[in-house]
Amino acid sequence: MRYLIKSMTGFGSGEAQKGSVRISVEVRATNHRYRDIQVRVDNSLMSLEPFIKEKIQRSVSRGRVDAFVNCEKEFSGKIRVNRSLARQIGAAIKKLAGELNQPAVVDVNRLAGFPDVIAVKREKLSTGRVLPVLQNALDRALAGLTASKRAEGERLGQDIAGRIKKIEKFVTDIEKLSKAAKQMKKKANSRKAESESAVFAEKTDVTEEIVRTQSHLHYFGKLMKKGGALGRQFDFTIQEIFREINTIAAKANDYRISQLTLKAREELEKIREQSQNIE
Repeated sequence: MRYLIKSMTGFGSGEAQKGSVRISVEVRATNHRYRDIQVRVDNSLMSLEPFIKEKIQRSVSRGRVDAFVNCEKEFSGKIRVNRSLARQIGAAIKKLAGELNQPAVVDVNRLAGFPDVIAVKREKLSTGRVLPVLQNALDRALAGLTASKRAEGERLGQDIAGRIKKIEKFVTDIEKLSKAAKQMKKKANSRKAESESAVFAEKTDVTEEIVRTQSHLHYFGKLMKKGGALGRQFDFTIQEIFREINTIAAKANDYRISQLTLKAREELEKIREQSQNIE
């Protein structure tokens, strides 16, 4: 059976290019109690950071997401050489060399390194040029992230489903033992024994708890097939099942039932640990 569960952990990457603009995106998702989105972008894309965050928010409901966005583009702009300044610097070097009785060596590479000798004016990328490329790359990265999280969620679902079946079996066994205990109590010989047995039976009756536990387990199974953001619903349902199992353990005056509740709680604890990874 397929389970529509998404893990909080996953990875996705995407690239897109149009003309001289090429953008690559990586998104990494990890466990977090709430939604926490961190975006790292090139300076040329800083104005688009809110757009990136909003798009990730539509795809992720819980967990931490780190997004890395890199923009590469072919050079587009103007290079200006201040020849007048270069000649002045060269002349100053020769004059200084003469005053110090040193050979005058004017290195062009060194001249080019002086401030303002060579100035580069890059053409600014317009949002209109960048946005379609960014959106394409981000869509691919988020699609990969979602696929990764669903694959991990399917594995989690299989594990949880197996543990749910074990708990259902334990609850069925508890129900049988509880019914058998009731039948034995009804066989009390004296009126006094019958009266005391009735009071005791009422105090130790776990029928309602069994019914509620079975209902919660059934609902848990439906959630796993439903899909969507299930983490918090899982947390609540697990808490309710724990409460019923604990009540059964406290009320039932039977060693065998106590052992079964212990096994059920062990499996439920493992489910709770797994649910911490679910979005």
